Amino acid sequence: MENFKILLSNDKQSVPHVNNDITNGKHVFLFVFMDGCGPCNQTIPEWDALKPHASKFENVSLARVNNTLFENLKNAGKEPAGYPTLRYIKNGKAEEFENSGLSNMKRDKGSFLKWIESKASSKSKNKSKSKSKSKVGGRSRKRKQKRKSRKNKRR
Repeated sequence: MENFKILLSNDKQSVPHVNNDITNGKHVFLFVFMDGCGPCNQTIPEWDALKPHASKFENVSLARVNNTLFENLKNAGKEPAGYPTLRYIKNGKAEEFENSGLSNMKRDKGSFLKWIESKASSKSKNKSKSKSKSKVGGRSRKRKQKRKSRKNKRR
């Protein structure tokens, strides 16, 4: 199944695909919109501009879902309080776009890509792993080794 899904109000057949992505532990980025919502209408073209980029991310699913179908989604968090709602879902936990902790975030393609990369990028996972391996007791291994060799020279 394609990484980019658009579920309109009459598209109940696609709901199981999004539910499978959530259940199977994919990084699911959900855009819940309401027909006739001005801010939603402004955000839709920016979200849809992500489609060519969706295949660049491993284990990621992007979905645009009409609010009338939200109740059919499983483990997608609470019913949205307002629209548009942008949400990241992984391992049964949902996080709002606005609470992502990233700075200068707007409802545009660039910010969405930054958000997706921050949550799903294998590069950011590798960086954090390599950082944690290189640190020992709050200092880098090299720095700690230098201190140790200096102490030995003094003796």
